Amino acid sequence: MPRRRRRVILVIAVSAIVVVAGFLIWDVFVRPRSLAEVYGFDHWSPGSAVTVVGTITSIERQSTSYGPEVYLGLDGGPGCAGVPSVVGDPTAKYEIGAPFQTTLHFQRYTINGDPAVSAPELHCPFPSTLRAIGTVLDAGSLYAGRLFLVYNGTASNGTVHYEIVTSNGAAYRPDTLPATLRKSTPLQGSDPILPAGAPIDSFARWIDFGGLQYLGTLGAYQEFPIVDEMTSLAAGISRNGSLRFVDANHNGLVDDGDRLDVNLAATGSPTTWDTYQLIIGGLFAAPETYVACTRFILNGPMGPFDIPLPERRDSHVKLRYAGDTFGTTFTSRIDVRPGFGPAPAISDVRFFVQAGGSSGNGTLSNLPITLSNGVSLSLTDANGNGRLDSGDMFRAAGLSNRTSVTLSLAQGDASVGDIDWVVGYGEPIGRVP
Repeated sequence: MPRRRRRVILVIAVSAIVVVAGFLIWDVFVRPRSLAEVYGFDHWSPGSAVTVVGTITSIERQSTSYGPEVYLGLDGGPGCAGVPSVVGDPTAKYEIGAPFQTTLHFQRYTINGDPAVSAPELHCPFPSTLRAIGTVLDAGSLYAGRLFLVYNGTASNGTVHYEIVTSNGAAYRPDTLPATLRKSTPLQGSDPILPAGAPIDSFARWIDFGGLQYLGTLGAYQEFPIVDEMTSLAAGISRNGSLRFVDANHNGLVDDGDRLDVNLAATGSPTTWDTYQLIIGGLFAAPETYVACTRFILNGPMGPFDIPLPERRDSHVKLRYAGDTFGTTFTSRIDVRPGFGPAPAISDVRFFVQAGGSSGNGTLSNLPITLSNGVSLSLTDANGNGRLDSGDMFRAAGLSNRTSVTLSLAQGDASVGDIDWVVGYGEPIGRVP
């Protein structure tokens, strides 16, 4: 083969190699990725930077204990369906359907002592999967345990305030309610899903980790051993001094506005996080008490990552049994009192009512209704503002004495308020353990 021809072939071959290598470098290191691709990576590498592009599908703004935040849902990320995926700039304006691009800067984290990798520009899977645990436990506490611990700020000395909110405004004896603070242990190596030596360094492993954390909150608490406890709220202060019950109105009872103050150990690093459970009574395990609640705490470099009580946008109203009147049948009156969050629009609230073996449902704007057994339910919008707020009242008529009645309210997929009562007797003070 002539030398000149060999040179031409060599030049072509080298050029092809350069083009292919350049494409591979662009494809692996430069090309913008979709969220689906990022979520599909086997491992996230600390120190790497990945550009993500997509179309904005949702916008969620929150005022958190860490400052204002905005979270954006992007298309191409089925792993976080219904949950915002990335963190945006809280000072910027965004629109649904607009293109969005950001760079994920992956770095090393530590969560409960386990090594992990994530990017501060990601909202899902971390921290959203862990915050979702708190949302579920909050609902279970308020509507099953009849109590709720709400984050309400951190003092200058680091003491964290958790305000007590009751489901419907009742008051309870402090001497019957113990309190415990539990801290998660490392999970790596304790479960085949996260074997020893396997850091939490991918979307799949973060989801597995969140699932294990959730299971650990639901019963035996082996993954959340006690780090401090109070034999009862009446003791005032815990064994190790990190818990303190504050009877805000000095009435000797546990009721709305009282607090359980907590001092949590500092994480010691800007990329270190710990999870805790703060429990009054026993919600899912012994000692089960007639009222109870649990608060899942995600504690980071600036303390608990949470939404302060005044900034909460979820709606809750208290439904208070106000008594019965009797004619040929009984009529029960249920008064509406403020709980927290904005007053929901009456047209947005769904109801479910059950009495004497019959039931009905719909939106509050459909009231009044009459059930098949003749029991009726009506709503009076006292100030005529179209919102369910203080002064409004429900009336359930056509009732027999000792009838058990249930009224539940919901907005979207979240409960707004509920009450069970017995005609002639009222609302039970708590649950049967």
